[in-house]
Amino acid sequence: MSSKLQKRSSEKGAVSLFVVIFSALLLVVITVSFVSLMIRDQEEASQADLSQSAYDASQAGTEDAKRLLLIKGQCDAGLLLPGSTACKNVNLVDWSSASPSCDMVEQGLGLGALTTPGSGTAVQTSTTDTSGKSYDQSYTCVKIALNTNDYAAVLQPNQSTIVPLVPEANRNYNYMKISWFTQDDLNSSVTGTTNLAIPNPIGTTLPLFAQASWPKTTPPVLRLQFMQVGSNGFALTDFDNNGPGNQSDTNTVFLYPQTVGAQIILNAVDSRRVIPSNLQSAQCTNLGITTTYACSAIIMLPDPVGGGARASALARITSYYNSTHFSISLYDGIPSSNNGNLVQFGGVEPEIDSTGRTANLFRRVVTRVSMTNSGFPYPDAAVELSGNLCKDFSVTDTTYIAGTCTP
Repeated sequence: MSSKLQKRSSEKGAVSLFVVIFSALLLVVITVSFVSLMIRDQEEASQADLSQSAYDASQAGTEDAKRLLLIKGQCDAGLLLPGSTACKNVNLVDWSSASPSCDMVEQGLGLGALTTPGSGTAVQTSTTDTSGKSYDQSYTCVKIALNTNDYAAVLQPNQSTIVPLVPEANRNYNYMKISWFTQDDLNSSVTGTTNLAIPNPIGTTLPLFAQASWPKTTPPVLRLQFMQVGSNGFALTDFDNNGPGNQSDTNTVFLYPQTVGAQIILNAVDSRRVIPSNLQSAQCTNLGITTTYACSAIIMLPDPVGGGARASALARITSYYNSTHFSISLYDGIPSSNNGNLVQFGGVEPEIDSTGRTANLFRRVVTRVSMTNSGFPYPDAAVELSGNLCKDFSVTDTTYIAGTCTP
């Protein structure tokens, strides 16, 4: 009897030992799992912190590039003396190079050239993250391309923008291609084919749509106003009259989204002179993975009144009903399929390519900067108001008599 009790007692001790062992193993597994999760979360937070820091460094490079472009514009306009230190540094940069140097911003701002590849211009070197690692921020490569293949911008409904049509040096253009409405304008996450709502074909009459009745999936109507002066000079009357042949200094055309469109000749369709041609069909196709813009129109531009070369030209673009991304490209002749006759914009919207670094992590940002002269206030409209216009007064040589109308 005594031996059986001793055997049962030893068996109870073995069971307890196994329970303790398995409990300890379970606690070890749970502890290791929690520690692994904590380490992974800390690494992800550290990587996110470093990524944001590298992005901030690349943005610092972009801002310094903008500062350099501003100084260059002041030097070119004679607002800064050519012999000043700022202009001397700007002239050290090879602006015409097809392969811009990574250190053009450092040279142009007088910060010195890059000493070793990847070192860059320091932004912040002392601040540390929660792990105690040095940020070691810098932008390592910032390139500025003055000439770009197109002019790209975004318009809100009923908003206008002025685009200087300045070609690259020693190039002429006589055609323009305007494209608009992208996947981003649909405010949709759909990346596949998107069916657009195209309005009815243009007829003799069209209803005046209310803003709310224009679907979000319908590309906006664009108003394109073209203005130019020739190298032979101009008179104010030239803006109201055509010259012989294909000569005109100011034109307006409304581009209406349709499934088919034809090449548009500006001077023959100016809505101020040809009443039946207020709207022109612009071809629009469904947005797909390989389609950037839904709508496009090819426009043949007129020659300046009085002959001569095109000395200066502007395009004013207005979007009606919906917001839109758009781009304008210039061509010497009818646009070819391979863009072989594409004429780049010269210094109108430079492209800044900035790479930032924090520790061993890099971020790259590409930005377009509009160089439109903000010192010249281009008029958006002669009169623009949301309510009624009331104008009632009299003026003589000696007195002013207020009217009685109340708007």
